[in-house]
Amino acid sequence: MLTPWWKEIAYLSMRTSVITSSPGIVLPTIAFSDTIQQAAIASKLIQSMLSYHHMIIENKIPQDVYGKTKLDMFQYKLLYGTTRIPRHSIDQLKLGSDMKVWSDHIVVIRNGNPFKVKVYDQTENVISLEQLEFLLKEFVYPHSQFINPFPILAGSGGDRETWAKIYAKMEQYNPELVESIEKALFVVNLDSKIDSNNPNSSPSYQSLSGGGKKSNSINRYFDKCIQVNVGFENQITLTNEHTVAELPPLALLCDIIMNNFETNAFKTDSNKLKEKSVEKLNFYLDESMKINLGIALKKVDELTDKVDATIHTFKGFGKSAIKKMQLSPDSFIQLALNLAFFKIHKNQPTTLEAVSLRKFKEGRTETIRLPTVETADFVKKVVCDNSSGTEVKNALIRGVVSHKSYTNECINGYGMDRHLLGLRLAARDLKINLPKIFLSPIYQKMIHFQLITSQVPTKHKIAFGFTPVHEDNYGVCYNPRQEEILFFITAPKYWKKTSSVKFVAALEESLTQMESILINSPSLIKAKM
Repeated sequence: MLTPWWKEIAYLSMRTSVITSSPGIVLPTIAFSDTIQQAAIASKLIQSMLSYHHMIIENKIPQDVYGKTKLDMFQYKLLYGTTRIPRHSIDQLKLGSDMKVWSDHIVVIRNGNPFKVKVYDQTENVISLEQLEFLLKEFVYPHSQFINPFPILAGSGGDRETWAKIYAKMEQYNPELVESIEKALFVVNLDSKIDSNNPNSSPSYQSLSGGGKKSNSINRYFDKCIQVNVGFENQITLTNEHTVAELPPLALLCDIIMNNFETNAFKTDSNKLKEKSVEKLNFYLDESMKINLGIALKKVDELTDKVDATIHTFKGFGKSAIKKMQLSPDSFIQLALNLAFFKIHKNQPTTLEAVSLRKFKEGRTETIRLPTVETADFVKKVVCDNSSGTEVKNALIRGVVSHKSYTNECINGYGMDRHLLGLRLAARDLKINLPKIFLSPIYQKMIHFQLITSQVPTKHKIAFGFTPVHEDNYGVCYNPRQEEILFFITAPKYWKKTSSVKFVAALEESLTQMESILINSPSLIKAKM
């Protein structure tokens, strides 16, 4: 099975910060502006998170399908209680699903101060909204008024070797506290109000990194699979450590959260709280730990400052209009992304689109690659040729059909990238010479993607994003909704050739231009999706 190899090579063996592989999620705005309202919103979020947890363990999650084919649901069972453990050379995973009895607590962080909060009563039922608010207002807020000068859990945002050094001493000095954070079902971060003049105050930065140590990065534990960040100024975001699951299980979680807020579906009845329902986790730090924590927090700042992030809603049309033209919305958007890139950079970008392999047991993702001959021909005809309207329209349709065809191949296990990965890692484990293809300049160029993309559809207006992987690429996550398309675009801030704002402008132009091509030009061929 490829999945264990994939988790190792894509995540656990990486020595860079987990921030670079942890998606951020931005929920629709929910109005609140003080700590009283923040506690009320946080309590509802906690109950929603626990409701989803129980849906998973009771097998009440609706079956995911692709067409008529059922998809593997294994990833859902890995979301809660799962923690990535920093180790030298390669990290470990502790899965919540491996615990004999599920934990009864979460971790709450405010001003860099972590707390263990029990969220079940003495009868092992989820505590009420009133009780949750009581615990936050009467215990967490009064004991976190001051900023912790050594927010140790935020060290998880540094490089893995530095964090592993800190963590080893945490295990040595405070093993019981370490066990508490590792077994927590999830993390809730009660963020502080940020100066609107701070360029890292936007929800996009808060979801990805917390915005730096002078913002809310001190309220983060990046090794926990799910963090819910309860900010001010209508900001609700999530951060996902990505090792065990792709985004669809998180997408459903976010839709359920929003459904609960819309219907006010929260538990108000209560039983008696457990003893010691809240415990402040006071970690001991020696001098070397403090020094390494400073190094880790500096890395978080550097990563935050390197990212140029924009969330943008294209309002010209959505997936319903594209479907009426008998075209695949995903393929249409992919062509628009390639066209937008070409308009700025004058070359066809090596493009990665992640697609699910969940038709197979414990499947993760395969890579849909662009450009194809057909998509490149379309971009060329739009930008470079004096082609007729009919020729451009036919090229557009051929490009969409080409992309959709390869998408289906990848979904059914006929993509090439995971096969090549398996070949490379098999050679490593068998201790035989690496096949020469992996040493060739062509292969190295092939795996250097300038455009890394992912589609995550949801019922509600929810944005998903991730940091750029290379110094010269864009990260684009998009949510194709019925009447609009939501984009979360990132680029390296200090590489002058890339700009998320310029990309948004080129993308708006490209989407509008492609619609015009389809509407205003006759066609000699028809799409067959």
